[in-house]
Amino acid sequence: MGPHRVCLLLAALSLLPAADFTTYIGDTHDYRIARVIAGPAGSTYVGGTRDWGMFAIKLDAAGKIILYATLNGKGFDQVNDMAIDAAGNIYLAGITNSPLLPLRNPLQSTPGPGFAVKLNPDATQILFATYFSEPIQALAIDGAGNMYVTGSTNSSDFPVTPGLPAGTVTPPTSINATSAAFLTKIAASGDRIVYSMRISGHGKNCGAGSSCFLSARYTSGAAVAVDAAGNAYLAGNTDTYDLPVTAGSAVAQGTGAFAAKVNAAGNALTYLTYLGAGYHPITPATNPDNLVYAIAADAAGNAYLAGSVFDPSALATDAFAVKLDPQGKAIVWKTPLGGKAGYAAKAVAIDAAGNVWLSGSTSSADFIAALGPAGSALTYHATLPAGTASAGLSPDDAGTLHLAGTGGLVSTLSPAAPLAPRVFGLANAAYGAIGGRVSPGEVISLYGSHIGPAVAISAIPDSAGAMPRTLGGVQVLFDGAPVALLYVSDSQINAVAPLRFSTAAPRISVSVNGSQTTDFNIAPISADPQVFQLPDFSAAAVNQDGTINSAQNPALPGTIVAIWATGIGSTPLNWEDGRLAPSASAFDCCRIVSDKPATVVYAGAAPGIVAGVVQVNMLVSKELAAQGPKVSIALATRDATSKAVWLHVRAPLD
Repeated sequence: MGPHRVCLLLAALSLLPAADFTTYIGDTHDYRIARVIAGPAGSTYVGGTRDWGMFAIKLDAAGKIILYATLNGKGFDQVNDMAIDAAGNIYLAGITNSPLLPLRNPLQSTPGPGFAVKLNPDATQILFATYFSEPIQALAIDGAGNMYVTGSTNSSDFPVTPGLPAGTVTPPTSINATSAAFLTKIAASGDRIVYSMRISGHGKNCGAGSSCFLSARYTSGAAVAVDAAGNAYLAGNTDTYDLPVTAGSAVAQGTGAFAAKVNAAGNALTYLTYLGAGYHPITPATNPDNLVYAIAADAAGNAYLAGSVFDPSALATDAFAVKLDPQGKAIVWKTPLGGKAGYAAKAVAIDAAGNVWLSGSTSSADFIAALGPAGSALTYHATLPAGTASAGLSPDDAGTLHLAGTGGLVSTLSPAAPLAPRVFGLANAAYGAIGGRVSPGEVISLYGSHIGPAVAISAIPDSAGAMPRTLGGVQVLFDGAPVALLYVSDSQINAVAPLRFSTAAPRISVSVNGSQTTDFNIAPISADPQVFQLPDFSAAAVNQDGTINSAQNPALPGTIVAIWATGIGSTPLNWEDGRLAPSASAFDCCRIVSDKPATVVYAGAAPGIVAGVVQVNMLVSKELAAQGPKVSIALATRDATSKAVWLHVRAPLD
């Protein structure tokens, strides 16, 4: 091949999108992602909260972290939103109780309860950092670097500038306590308010005999956007029916979701309109049927909003997307999607072709969907494991979607290509949100796309009690070494983590009939104890008489109940990876956490169950049973405590 052909080939390859990835950004710390943003050259930005402080991370097109920054004001700093401007500067905003935020050009020097921070592109300098008089729920940035923030206020001192609404408010402790949604534009320097407004309502639709006329009235900002001309767009929610809507608004009377637009000069509302009128009173509250979570705007001044709508007859929610015309006088289209399966659209974005992208959550999974510019055609839909896309999505110029789950999972996805085999995340098999943390010997569930056979297969141990390491053509590899498998299917695999990790930063992958998925980063932790439980969050427990513990079969005082857990970490037992425990072997692993005494009489290996699962037998004391008919218990190791579960008990007769 000639040199010119090599150059042409390399040039062509450089135009191809990088392979899609999913990675876990977390470690032993707790990461909560607030926003994901597509950056240049296929990069991805995510921002959020790390334990008690804020973080900003940039990943390259392959999912490798190339920028990592944290900031803390010696208290709790919760990031609710993030933005990136054209120069690559990073903006974070949220809520804080920190006394020592490192201020620079502050608008407000006294601590809390809100904050806003601007960092330079490599996060080595704070360009501005300020406290704010209210918690900030969302932010947006215009082309000049001005920041637009929204949230809710009960303060009559919250600033209002000429030409904009000055909704009345009352303190939270008062009768009819009234809050307002605010929209405030902060200068690019961070130390000056350009304009600000409050929007509030006072009337509520109260049911017959209801006392809601005494209850609080809320109006709050949920999301904000800015178009290329500098017009600002606010999305919010209210339980009042009398917001000061503008003349000719698309929906003049309603409750729940609303939208507003402020002109570029910042001296007038272009519009304020409700999005719907439905509500269902549950005494003493008025519960709107529609709620909005996200907003975007296009260059023509149209606004796109996403949220959820409740159907009282079905007792379920559906996701919706709405397009408003530039004057807010007409709903151009309103499209439901999801089929009333607990759907809620949490993010909305517009791609270069005018397609409207949505991501959100359902009762059991996350979803991604796209509507054509006319809003009538669903051009794309994918269901992903819960916790992989609910923190948002952002399309880039190449058509790749950048996704994030709230718990630390970051992905890219090419909608034009079939969904290839990929691990999207893992969780403790007993209970837990999807993420990337694993403790030694933990039974884990891996979730993904096409990671196993179409027909599910459950493993059977061999004569020596060993679980297979290949099942249905599937292997799960920890740093290249296969581990024991319990169950495989197209979208879920249950496996047993090694009792010892071979490296400090292990990676896993799945091999299906010799074809391997891309590696997935995991974060080793010492323990993540979780109790196996039933769908109603009751412990999967067995009473002393052999019955399954339930409301119909409660445990009696003075009897023993057995529960099972995994994720307790390393043990003194000489367990072998992936083998069934042949007999009971007790050790001091755990204690029961409850309001009243519950003595552990046995803790150790669970006979006949794979190593990595422990059995804990507890004595139900009279004091504990007296708290019934169900009591909250948790399992604690030296390093961690499980989520609480319910145990059903019968009160003592005496």
